[in-house]
Amino acid sequence: MPLRASAPARPAVLLLLLLLTACVVSQQGNRTIVGFDTDELTSNKLQTFQLGAAEVVLRRTASQQYQIKLYDRMKLIDLGRVEDPRVADIQRLPGYDLIAVHTPTRACPYAHQLYELSGYQVGMWSINSTPGKCSQPLRFSTDGKAWMAQQEGGRADGLVWFWSEGRLTSMLDPAQAERRNNGSAAGNRTASAPRDAPSETGAPPAAASAPVARAGAAGPAPAAKPRPALASQPATPASGRGKAPLKPLDAGRYAPLPDNGVTEIAPAKVTLHDVK
Repeated sequence: MPLRASAPARPAVLLLLLLLTACVVSQQGNRTIVGFDTDELTSNKLQTFQLGAAEVVLRRTASQQYQIKLYDRMKLIDLGRVEDPRVADIQRLPGYDLIAVHTPTRACPYAHQLYELSGYQVGMWSINSTPGKCSQPLRFSTDGKAWMAQQEGGRADGLVWFWSEGRLTSMLDPAQAERRNNGSAAGNRTASAPRDAPSETGAPPAAASAPVARAGAAGPAPAAKPRPALASQPATPASGRGKAPLKPLDAGRYAPLPDNGVTEIAPAKVTLHDVK
């Protein structure tokens, strides 16, 4: 027969369950630390994700602070003064965890913060947050080793952020930049091409200048007269006298190599906070 708690004991049981829910146990080195997360009881969980075998939660506390709680580390990332954040992408890569958080602003509705976690070390980058260059949403991709955020829309000046082994670089979207440079090269070739006027007959100049046989002429064309033999000339002495000046070589016009504007961005250091 199952045991049932008496009516007076039920509030105590519920209180005990709540306390156990807010209880925090973390392993730091060889030490096991037991604490108590008061915000676990009062905060509003906005999103929940799995990062490996552990859980990650985006929450808003009773004091309207936005935090990311890392249950495997029992630490908090304070997102600071942001409005309506949302976790847009989360990845576990070799040696690192990446969390991309959508942090819209009035000037940049698609701004993001990218958090890089390596153990208890955290770096943060602001991406897609330059006014005038942040009007496109981002899409994310990874091959299991590297990570990329790319502006949507297919604009010629679209941007890409590429993360690999703790380094983040920004650049023009390579596909769009290649198309833009190809278009410039085609324009240069058109501008530099010779523009020979057609003849009155409509034929190209080379064809218009070719001799045309007269209609009705009978018999074979007269043989060309042999050229008179030229008297042999003495060889020019190997000296610089009498030589015509060398003409500069025309190397032609070449399209410049694509400049994708690759820039490495330094991360800002972020401190992990203990749960309280």
